Amino acid sequence: MKILTSASSLIPLLALLAGFNLFARWRMRRASLMTDGPRPLENLLPLAAYDSDETGYWSRMGYVAGVSFGTAMGVCALVGVALFEGQLALLDAAVGGAVAGLWFGLGFRLMMRGVARVAIARLYTKRPSIADAPPDRQVRYQILCTCLHAKSFAGGVLYFGCGGLFFAPQKRSRGSFLPFEITQMRGIEITLVESRPGNTLQRLLVARPLKMVRISANGVSAHLSVPCPNAAADAIRRCLAALQDSPS
Repeated sequence: MKILTSASSLIPLLALLAGFNLFARWRMRRASLMTDGPRPLENLLPLAAYDSDETGYWSRMGYVAGVSFGTAMGVCALVGVALFEGQLALLDAAVGGAVAGLWFGLGFRLMMRGVARVAIARLYTKRPSIADAPPDRQVRYQILCTCLHAKSFAGGVLYFGCGGLFFAPQKRSRGSFLPFEITQMRGIEITLVESRPGNTLQRLLVARPLKMVRISANGVSAHLSVPCPNAAADAIRRCLAALQDSPS
């Protein structure tokens, strides 16, 4: 079939995306090696935690994208050729839509996960081009997360130091995110709460929603979306206890 011959021309593009994904995995591995061992700024979660798929998001992304794209392509092909070439064209369009969906779903997943891995590696190693450096508050710990605060959300880094907590969003989100910080180290509460219900697409992509870590003190609060929320909450409690016991 003509459509299958055309689809085979996408193989080099898929190979390129697979290579990009391997490069992204190497970037994450390199970032992990750069941050191993004692450092002035400690990461509260290992880098490997951010490459896991606890929610099933990455597994489902390829299926959802492929089915959506394949259905759209199949319908377009049916409308375009059914009136001119009969049943053979109908079969060709149906198979072509399925093949197009398969290629697109695989390629889209490879591309998006590669982009996410590179971004996480850059945040983990504190690249100033993607997020602001920690403020001068005797910062000792950091955790990568998505922060929900005052009806705004952004991915970035939450810093912990003797002078308090400070969230630095990715620079592309800085204009729309309301600043979040807690300057008093005493009385900070760390709890696990159920994640907020998402829209239809989010519910379709996330098979196993994770709990969120809630940080609150003196009427100020934020919800953190992080991998391994139980381990993250315990790590935050330990770092807060260490900071409270250390001299200012």
